[in-house]
Amino acid sequence: METFEEQFDQITTLLSSNKLLAYSTLLHLQQQSGADPSLVKLLADSSSIIVSYIISDVSDNDEEIAAQALKCLGFMIYHPSIVGSITGDDARAIVDSLVEVITTSKIKSVCNLGVWCISMQQFNSLLLDENFQSLLRAIIYALDNPIGSLSITFEAMQAVMKLANTSAQNMRAMSNIWAPPVYKRLVSSDKRERDMSERCLQKVSSVILPPPVILSKYSDRADAPPKIIVLKEAALVTDLKKTLLLTMEELLNQGLKIQTLQVWRWFMCLLGPYGMKYKHLVNKLLKIPEQTFTDNDPQIQSASLVAWEGLIDSLICSQLHAPESNVLVKNPTDQRVFKGSDPTEADGFPKKIKLVMTPLVGIMSSNCDASVHVSCLNTWSYLLYKLDKLASFHSVVRTVWEPILEVIIKVGPVNKNIWSWSFCIELLDNFISAGNKDVNSMLNDHKAMRLPESAKYSWKYYPIKWSPLDLGNLEFFLNTIHGLIIHGSDITLSGEIRTVTYGAASSLFRSLLRSVKHCLKSDLITYDEVILSLNMMLKFLKSVYENMHSSDGGIDDLLPLLLQLLEAFVEELEPSTLQSPLYKVIVDFKIFETSEPVYKFKSAKIPDIGFMNCMEKVSPVAYITLLYFHAVTRATLKAPDYDIVEGKHRYVKLLLSSYEPLEILHLFVSLLYTEKMSCCFEIWVALANCLKDYIDNHNFRSLFKLQSDSPGYAITIHFLCYPFAAYSCRKVYLMLQHVIEVWKSLYVSLSRASEIGYPTLTEDLLSMLCSYFNEALTNGNLVPEPQSSVNGQDIDVLLLFGETMICAVEQASLIAKSEVNESESWRSSIIKSSLDFTSCFVKLSRAKGETNLSTSLIERRLLSSLVHFVGCLHLQKDIALFIEMMTSTLLLWLSHFEAQDSNFKDQLQQLWIQTLNCLQKTLPIIEFNSSFLQLQEPLLGKTLDHPDLVISNFTVNFWNSTFGEQTKLDYPESLLPVLDKLSRRGKIKLGKNSLLANTNDRSDVDKVTVPNRHKVPTTLHRCSKRVELVGNAANSSEGNDRIYSKSKRRHTELTEHQKEVRRAQQGRLMDCSGHGPGIRTYTSVDFSQGTEESQESQDIRDADTILEMLRKAK
Repeated sequence: METFEEQFDQITTLLSSNKLLAYSTLLHLQQQSGADPSLVKLLADSSSIIVSYIISDVSDNDEEIAAQALKCLGFMIYHPSIVGSITGDDARAIVDSLVEVITTSKIKSVCNLGVWCISMQQFNSLLLDENFQSLLRAIIYALDNPIGSLSITFEAMQAVMKLANTSAQNMRAMSNIWAPPVYKRLVSSDKRERDMSERCLQKVSSVILPPPVILSKYSDRADAPPKIIVLKEAALVTDLKKTLLLTMEELLNQGLKIQTLQVWRWFMCLLGPYGMKYKHLVNKLLKIPEQTFTDNDPQIQSASLVAWEGLIDSLICSQLHAPESNVLVKNPTDQRVFKGSDPTEADGFPKKIKLVMTPLVGIMSSNCDASVHVSCLNTWSYLLYKLDKLASFHSVVRTVWEPILEVIIKVGPVNKNIWSWSFCIELLDNFISAGNKDVNSMLNDHKAMRLPESAKYSWKYYPIKWSPLDLGNLEFFLNTIHGLIIHGSDITLSGEIRTVTYGAASSLFRSLLRSVKHCLKSDLITYDEVILSLNMMLKFLKSVYENMHSSDGGIDDLLPLLLQLLEAFVEELEPSTLQSPLYKVIVDFKIFETSEPVYKFKSAKIPDIGFMNCMEKVSPVAYITLLYFHAVTRATLKAPDYDIVEGKHRYVKLLLSSYEPLEILHLFVSLLYTEKMSCCFEIWVALANCLKDYIDNHNFRSLFKLQSDSPGYAITIHFLCYPFAAYSCRKVYLMLQHVIEVWKSLYVSLSRASEIGYPTLTEDLLSMLCSYFNEALTNGNLVPEPQSSVNGQDIDVLLLFGETMICAVEQASLIAKSEVNESESWRSSIIKSSLDFTSCFVKLSRAKGETNLSTSLIERRLLSSLVHFVGCLHLQKDIALFIEMMTSTLLLWLSHFEAQDSNFKDQLQQLWIQTLNCLQKTLPIIEFNSSFLQLQEPLLGKTLDHPDLVISNFTVNFWNSTFGEQTKLDYPESLLPVLDKLSRRGKIKLGKNSLLANTNDRSDVDKVTVPNRHKVPTTLHRCSKRVELVGNAANSSEGNDRIYSKSKRRHTELTEHQKEVRRAQQGRLMDCSGHGPGIRTYTSVDFSQGTEESQESQDIRDADTILEMLRKAK
């Protein structure tokens, strides 16, 4: 088998004798070289020998020899390893020979192969530039070859694309030479010519677009006389006027509308910005799409929109590439601005934009197919892409953005418009968020409807160059979002569509707020711009609020949207901006003119709080809070599908955590006291819960600074008083149970915090409430009638009052029980105010002379709380204060004792027993003298001879062990009748020197019998058990009391045990259970020397023991 070298030697030999065989063999070796690198090297080394033969043979008259030689040449100048070995002279000779073959050969195949060689050659650009003119001349000849061969023309267009790729600058400069033969074929009747022409133009579009001046603009005629300027029409303009326009019209008339539109687009692109000067010609060209835009075929309409992009290329290009255009520079905030005059106002730019936008707006407004709308928006986004940074200019926003978005939003995300609507919302969100690196699109975080997968491929996403937010466009963004909201509130829309629309509006507004926040950080923003921006955003929110109340439907969904917008405003913008004392906005709400104050507390000690007035200047956060407050209080929701209370709690918590809490509390309190709406209580509950959390989790003293003369002190008290004041309004419907629980929880937190540094807060609070109810009771302004019923229990103001009163007593019990310095006056002050509050309630509850079920239940619970409270008292001044403050209340209860049920009676008995017990165990010991008797006069007068044996007998025993032990007393006149009655019966003694009762009578006193009680409801088990045990204990003492002669024991020296018993009787000794000495059920006679049985009965008769047994029984 012959080697490659032997075959190559044979080829060189055959080139002199049998050229056809030689080139065939050479071509065969070239084909084999792809698999053998050594053969490639051999061909490269021998290229100079072969080239000399080929150069002469390509012009051979024998078609086969010339064709074979050209094929071999084409391989050599295409293969990178071989073409690199060809020297400069050989390369130039090859180019010359190819040009000669193309321009002189009459043989079609040879000419075709010659052009083919040029289209696939891999010569370096330097060589091509040197021979560019000759190569271009050959290509031009081939494009319009006299042979009329379509294949030669095709190869010539391939050669055009090749040169455009390797010699772009030269090709652009000579475009007026080679472009006409290409674009003329766009209107050919032969589809193959049209296709190859369009393909060629697409490949070289980067070279000729935007079109060079030489192709589309007037030029000086070279044959004109000196000093005379004669303008020569551009090649394309001339061709259009002569033939191309007429040919396009013929194609249109033939029904080839899509093909005509494709040609039209290319001609508009090639005319470029300078060709637009030919207004007469351009107007004729515009008549073609004018006919196709209104065609009934959606495909033709879509083709028209694609072709319209050619006009955009020509018109918009003039602004961005014209030498006289303004220069873009960067400012320190990374915002691009145009140096010089506004380019959007120069060179008829507004008219050009209007020309482009007219058919786009018309199509989007028409009832076209969805595919046509998609194409229209593609063309619209292409316009934004071509506008570059001008797309963010205010004038462009007004003429390009507004018309399309207005149409899209008006239709809404319904049916076929859903794709267009979603596309525009996403594009607008990108525009809003541009330039803010901290902003991510919020659309995916909400219920914005997404495009179906099948529709995503219909869109062309152009890389639009957005500019950072310009505050000049803020009004446009707000109006667009407002348009979304207005459309979404249409009652004819489905709930799903409304939700999608509102979700998009909320997302866009949040994105806008983030961009505004980023913009306001710039040092270039002036004070006036900040104020203007805040006013525009607040005006927008106010308009949404007004729409919520003016619309006939959709309010159920519009309220949560408004709350979302208000919450986003506070959440996204900086607190330093919204609470700055420098930025003030006017409160221009008419609602202030019709607001009716709830109540105005009058207290000389507690200062009044200021209220917001109409046309007053406030901070932005105050304005927003005002809007939020009136939105939730004035809305009437039918069946909301959201947790509005949770939203209020979240908003209030946001304000307290981000802004000055005292200012926020003051703001809310002032708003609450100017409204009578029932929904205000929802605001109050949310604020109370947040305030409680704030107090529990923060340093109350340092943050609130509640000195008695500070605004925060008065604000806190007024806030806690609000439920009482607001409930006096007849129109208020109160969810009382919830308010009670929240009030009690907040009161407990405040009480604990107050004990740390400001104990007078609870005192002043209770005092103000007492003053309020006393005034209301006096004037008859209170509304005690039930407002609702729960499980048969009337719900009225007394329930609120009673529950808070019980809470106050429980807190006072903790204070009374605590180990504190007796000199601390605030301790007694709180106890006094709590008891005063209690007395006020009892007076109020019995104002009508009768009690309802709720009042009775509260009074029984109050008695239970008071029993515990009295048990916690261990200081003399505290029990004395209790007697002083509660005398009238106790007298009222004792007077109506028989009219009460058994539960009430049992509780009152226990309270009286506990009170008498406490009087004998105080520290320091009470001196039961005339002064103290004067204090107890009313109660003793009622209880010493009370119809209830438990009360009367315990009181008699108390008297005998206290006042009865005194040697001298000044008896009040009111007590004389009852003392006389009891002394004559021998039940009591009047001093140590006179015991007027005999032994049998004395025994009768000690026989305290309490009839066994029946069982009571579960809520009063504790009370019933106590009563039963007391009754049994009293009865068990019967037969065990023994009276000894006083004359024999009066001067007898007492033993130590007797002294201990005596001290216990006088309250000087704590009992074994640690509860202190109690009231004995026997007289002061010493039973210590009696029988063992008498000792046991004495222990049982001990009142402390009785109470302890009651507790254990519970």
